[in-house]
Amino acid sequence: MAVKNAIIFSAVAYSIFKALASLSDPPFVIMETSMAIMPIQKYIRISDAVERYSLSRSTFYRAIKSGEITPIKKGRAVLLEIEALDRWINSEAA
Repeated sequence: MAVKNAIIFSAVAYSIFKALASLSDPPFVIMETSMAIMPIQKYIRISDAVERYSLSRSTFYRAIKSGEITPIKKGRAVLLEIEALDRWINSEAA
């Protein structure tokens, strides 16, 4: 009986998450192949930005110091908004 209830719950939960994912700005992404729910990442650490954009740490710190990028402090971590980084990178390339 517990397995049957778990399957029914999973199907209901999946349909609810799928309906939420159809919103214009969903708080997560549903991967159809594995039914895994992954949060949408809006902020990254500078070390992750270095890997993602292939730029040096000092480049990001210079952009922060000049006001081109606004950092967000969360505890000891310095976070950068991914959309702001993308805009900054695209404006530098143009």
